Amino acid sequence: MVKLQRLIAVYQQLCPNCGGDIDEDRLEQKLPCRKCLADPLDHIRGGKKVVGELLRRVGKLKGYRLIYELETKLEEFQQFFKNVTGNNLWPAQRLWAKRLLQGESFAIVAPTGVGKTTLLEVYALWLAGSHLRTYYVVPTQNLVEQVYNKLLMLAKRANYDLKIVAYISSRRTDKHKVMEAINNADYNILITTSQFMLKYYKLIASTSPELVVVDDVDAVLRSPKSVVKTLTIVGFTEEAVKLAIDIERLRIDALAALAKGRKKQAEKIYERIVELETKLADELLKSSPGQLIIASATGRAYGVHSKAFNRLLGFDVGRMIDTIRDVANFYEVAENPVEKTIELAQRLGKGGIIFVSKSFGDDAIDILLSSLDGVGLKVKLARTPSDLKKFARGELDILVGKASYYGTLVRGVDLPERIKYAIFVGVPVHLQTLEKALYKPQRLIATAFKLFEEDNIKDLVKMVSKLTPSELRLVEKLVKDRSICTDSSNKTKLCEVAEKLLELHSEVIATIYRLKPSVLVLEDGAIVRRPKGYYYLVPDAATYVQASGRTSRLLNGYMTHGISIVIEQLEELVRLLERKIRRYIVGESSIFKRLAIERLDRELEKAELTRSKPSTYGKKFKIETCLIVVESPTKARTIAYFFGKPAKRKIGPLTVYETSFYNPHNNTLYIASIAATRGHLFDLTIENIGVYGVVVDKHRIAPIYSPIKRCLQCERQFASKDLKCPYCGSDNIEDKVGIVNALRKLALETGVVYIATDPDTEGEKIAWDVYLALNAYAEKLLRIELHEITPSELLKALANPRKLNKRLVEAQIVRRIEDRWIGFTLSKHLQSTYEMEWLGAGRVQTPVLGWIVKRYEEWKKQRRYVVKLKLTDTTSVTVYFEDRDEAKSFAEKAAKEVILTPITRRVEEVKPLPPYTTDTLLYDASRYLNLSAEEAMKIAQDLFEMGLITYHRTDSIYVSNAGIGIAVEYLNKKKLGSQLAPRHWGEPGTHEAIRPTKPLDVEELRRAIAVGEIPVTKRLTEKHYKLYKLIFGRFIASQMKPTKLTAIKVLVRVPGAKDVETTVYVGETKNTLLEFYPIVKVDNKLDLSTPTKIKPVQVTMYRASLVKLYTAGEIVAKMKSEGIGRPSTYARTINVLRRHGYIVESKRKKYLVPTKLGINIYTYLTTHYNELVSTQRTRQLYEKMERVEKGEIEPEHLILELLEELSSYQLLAQEVPSTLLDKRHAMV
Repeated sequence: MVKLQRLIAVYQQLCPNCGGDIDEDRLEQKLPCRKCLADPLDHIRGGKKVVGELLRRVGKLKGYRLIYELETKLEEFQQFFKNVTGNNLWPAQRLWAKRLLQGESFAIVAPTGVGKTTLLEVYALWLAGSHLRTYYVVPTQNLVEQVYNKLLMLAKRANYDLKIVAYISSRRTDKHKVMEAINNADYNILITTSQFMLKYYKLIASTSPELVVVDDVDAVLRSPKSVVKTLTIVGFTEEAVKLAIDIERLRIDALAALAKGRKKQAEKIYERIVELETKLADELLKSSPGQLIIASATGRAYGVHSKAFNRLLGFDVGRMIDTIRDVANFYEVAENPVEKTIELAQRLGKGGIIFVSKSFGDDAIDILLSSLDGVGLKVKLARTPSDLKKFARGELDILVGKASYYGTLVRGVDLPERIKYAIFVGVPVHLQTLEKALYKPQRLIATAFKLFEEDNIKDLVKMVSKLTPSELRLVEKLVKDRSICTDSSNKTKLCEVAEKLLELHSEVIATIYRLKPSVLVLEDGAIVRRPKGYYYLVPDAATYVQASGRTSRLLNGYMTHGISIVIEQLEELVRLLERKIRRYIVGESSIFKRLAIERLDRELEKAELTRSKPSTYGKKFKIETCLIVVESPTKARTIAYFFGKPAKRKIGPLTVYETSFYNPHNNTLYIASIAATRGHLFDLTIENIGVYGVVVDKHRIAPIYSPIKRCLQCERQFASKDLKCPYCGSDNIEDKVGIVNALRKLALETGVVYIATDPDTEGEKIAWDVYLALNAYAEKLLRIELHEITPSELLKALANPRKLNKRLVEAQIVRRIEDRWIGFTLSKHLQSTYEMEWLGAGRVQTPVLGWIVKRYEEWKKQRRYVVKLKLTDTTSVTVYFEDRDEAKSFAEKAAKEVILTPITRRVEEVKPLPPYTTDTLLYDASRYLNLSAEEAMKIAQDLFEMGLITYHRTDSIYVSNAGIGIAVEYLNKKKLGSQLAPRHWGEPGTHEAIRPTKPLDVEELRRAIAVGEIPVTKRLTEKHYKLYKLIFGRFIASQMKPTKLTAIKVLVRVPGAKDVETTVYVGETKNTLLEFYPIVKVDNKLDLSTPTKIKPVQVTMYRASLVKLYTAGEIVAKMKSEGIGRPSTYARTINVLRRHGYIVESKRKKYLVPTKLGINIYTYLTTHYNELVSTQRTRQLYEKMERVEKGEIEPEHLILELLEELSSYQLLAQEVPSTLLDKRHAMV
């Protein structure tokens, strides 16, 4: 057998060392290009450090230096860490260590017990060994002492003679020495409380520490003064920090001014911003910032001032809820929660903490303390560090505290040996006056739904549900400030919404005070009456998760078991809390179980065993650091917000989200970065290389891939090394190399890279490019598929990753080469023949153009005069005439009277259609919504990326069990369970049908978005809602029983003119599948029991054809039935034909009409190259590509076949040696 050339791609600008061209086999082997290292692959083994050593030895160490030096430094640091702690770095510590060693400033927001503080202490010692100073800030004196003693111990193990200085207020005699050391900058490591820092920040700043660590001091993040003082110590001038904060404030003011329609005011603010940015640039030249690390178990940076971290150091501080836990959650409804708590505490005994909700006063705490003390339990209100120490030593049995997020007991305690249970006196809540709480638009609308008829606020819900998150925040600010908008002639949309909300606010408040309810339970919280007025209670899920988590902590690497009990008067509040908790703890259908004493005793025994024998009974958790790569920034943002507010940082052009979450499927805590490629990173080069970007010689077939660039002047994309736009000549270029470099930096830091591009062949090719680009940098790369953008789907995918499918990638490469060769050769030929630079052709485009041209020719031949009789709003009859006068006469007579005579009746069963695939969705979007294929796909992409529907590029009609569950829940909720007929519609495959991800119809979706239940990451327009309604209706109908209708054949008689027949369907549609999806039109308005005379609602006469022109939806359906194109290319093909000027779309009915140019081009191509562009040849090629995917045919064979075909037409710019083609014949 003759051996074919190898298909091996070359990537320009991707060598990790020189930034030059590199073969994909080198990238797969994590190696630089052959110019950098000429050694055979077999001789290079041993990882990044060995490669770096070889490059250094031959004097060619360039870009790879970043990898090599970081690997070397990390190795040294790991050894140092092990020497002083006796342990290896954990995965999370390894991630943070890599960033620390690169001198990066960032926030570490991660659960307690994963080694944040230990790592930072060792890093401070590491720097001290190089004579670099560290300033270490903690919240309490107790922690100052702990960190000081630990550092002394670690320094002794490292054999370092260091000056470690700590300000401990109890040691008054040392105060003078500490102040003297600071004055003289005579310290290696300085440790103080945040209070000390705020008082002496100028003095500390004068010592210019190279590293500032703010460890678990959330107060610093919440206060503007604290932010200014912290950043001053880091090395910025005070003026620089204040300017950074002022700029952020002015940005909000400018947006508010625009919202009010005050354009001139906004312009003045923007001018002021430019002025301040110039001043800030000058101040930054005077600044010498060091490294800042903010470490927290929760984060929670609020306010404009916290934005200064991003502006000056490139990172935002996120919020995290610690969900690593093994807690049994119980609840009990009791009239007197305090009494019930005392009873339970007696039963559970020592090792408990009691949290008192804000909805109970200090009196409840006093009763608890005195009652528990009276039954022999040592109990105390936790106020000081000494109280915690006494509890830790066993001198106290129970601690009591308020259920407040920043309370000492909620987040300041980590005593796994002691704390076994927590009792909550009332659900933890946020408490606000009613007036203040209802300034939040979502909450106001939710309350209005409870008080008024839905129709009263329907218009407002529509308006609010279309706002972006930033617009919603602006509207809230306008409502809260009760801002007066500009005059009505220049009123903005946001002003209009704000005014309507203000009106509703007054109406809701007045209604509540008139009705005087004692309690009003809502979807978000509850309104309760108190002596001083009405208050709004919102269950505080974050506080509950954080506080109950004190009972379940890591102990010697194992998780202890804990018990949490909520005692509440209102069961509805417990259920609201449970609903909110599901945002943080995914996968549990019922979080709270009703309290049963027998079960409680078993859980208590389990809690004690996990503490006495943790390695036998405790849960072992894994921790993994990862980078999740997606295509779209919207998708990245949606995923990042699944588990709370993420941290953000900017790396080059890339916005990176950072979050952490627990996955119950594989018992793993993920510390994740999430970033988007913004589509394809590489494409076949447009440079004059090989056969239109593909080099073919006797050894290889090498497609040459260049990083994609986008011209910011003309908005066009191109793939080339050149940084000048080939279309308009501009050098204002956005280069995907920047994104590649940013992703490489992220991959270098993390443990595993999960590539979560779209689950199709195009997504697989993007994933392959990402894999090759990052392989030399990452420890491990895996592929995950997200068929819907939901938390449960993400967790399931992460627990079941796979390797990349090279066969899918090869099929996509063949498809792209075919597209390029056919497209470029025919396009160049057309351009030179017709002297029009914009002309183009392709193997799929041309048959599709042919269908449109042929249909147009038929349409012209069959032109007639048409009379349309509109009998009712539903039923119309269309009659065709060749003679205009005959048509006119018929219309005049029909306008006076029509006689309807029923001929036959029969009962027909109407069966549901399967859920949508891409082609059927585009067909209906065109038919019902008048959307072009391109627009419908863009809207569907938005709905998918926001987690509202499953993947929209699919040819599968299969419905999973999860999908059926959505239909079951919805139909039962609507009391239509009797109509349910669950169907899978086929066997499981790669994809599922297009369906909703939530049991919400379109009005429920609007409401859920308007009240804040479903957060959206971008604007949803009316078209989004209409397409969602179509998808939802078709899916729900697909899971319902067939229905029966009566089909009546009717003779339509116009006196003195010709008769026509039509069929009218009558019967019940309500509560049937036809209510959700109109498979047939039903008209119950006509009386068809006997012959009936009626006057038509409308009679119109016009010119039309017996043959309808194609719509985009019909063309897509034909592409599917003819077997050419794919779900990912349907809309694109039609758009390309439009862009070339070959077709136009009619404005009203969206018919596709060929232009004169389109007809001429199609005629020319089919005359000269019919075999090349025929439907049959295109279908055969697609079938062969599918065989490449399945591994039944080698991709090289198909490429050479295509090459031979093009050569036979003499279309190739490059002469192809016959010996290359002879190889293919020899193989055949």
